[in-house]
Amino acid sequence: LADEVWQAVDAQLDKRRKARREAREQEELKKFRATRPKLQHQFADLKRDLETVSYAEWEALPEPGAHIKGAQAAKRSERFTKAPDSLLDRAKREIEGASVVQD
Repeated sequence: LADEVWQAVDAQLDKRRKARREAREQEELKKFRATRPKLQHQFADLKRDLETVSYAEWEALPEPGAHIKGAQAAKRSERFTKAPDSLLDRAKREIEGASVVQD
């Protein structure tokens, strides 16, 4: 009987703690969101303004990366990889074979 009473008391206290904990967590989240809003909320007004952009204005927007200076863009797009030895050997054999045929 005593164990049942203590379990009932514990259950009631757990409910109270849970309600207080959830209320505290909600308050902390509310304060956190006030100081650090989500990006979605930060740009909501700008997203709404996109409704007024015409198709011509949209098409006139530069492509991403178009603002990069030419040398930087060329350097970024120009990448070299080492050719495998088998490819070089095959090319060498083809050149040697071609020179034999020409003779």
